Amino acid sequence: MACNLWEEMGLLYSSDELNEQEGETFTAHIRHCSECAHELETYQHERQKLFSIDVLGEAPSAACDAEILRVCSNGRRQPTNLSIISLFIKKSAIGLALFLMGFTIVGYLVFRADVSDRQKTVIGNQKEVETTAPPATPVTEAALSKQQDTLADSAQHDSVNFANRRGNLDINGAHPVDQQIP
Repeated sequence: MACNLWEEMGLLYSSDELNEQEGETFTAHIRHCSECAHELETYQHERQKLFSIDVLGEAPSAACDAEILRVCSNGRRQPTNLSIISLFIKKSAIGLALFLMGFTIVGYLVFRADVSDRQKTVIGNQKEVETTAPPATPVTEAALSKQQDTLADSAQHDSVNFANRRGNLDINGAHPVDQQIP
């Protein structure tokens, strides 16, 4: 429909709700606009056909009356639709599942960050030990003979300290810290 004046003023004109000036303007418009004139004629025809005393005064059918009486005469309260409850349960379950999934993911990320921090600390401590450790002493014949003597003594005496029995610790730059057993 090209003319939209019917949508704005047509029903108000047909029920005499426009003021005098607006009514005269719309009447003049209807004389020139065939679309609005056709809409007005169709509306008046349907109004006379459908909204008459004969149509509106008809009683409902017997089946309709029986259904109205059946519903209204039942004293018990009708059960409500359970779809609202099931919808609430579904939404709660979905919300709980999403919460638990998020909680698990955040917990995992925090755990991984903690492990990463610990690894960085261990690596940092190892680098500090490497930088602060005394340089290894070169292997000399005297050190080798001392070690061989110590090994021979440990085979003979159980009272020699345990660190000397573990191998060539002095040669590799490690110094035993345990005490000699008395």
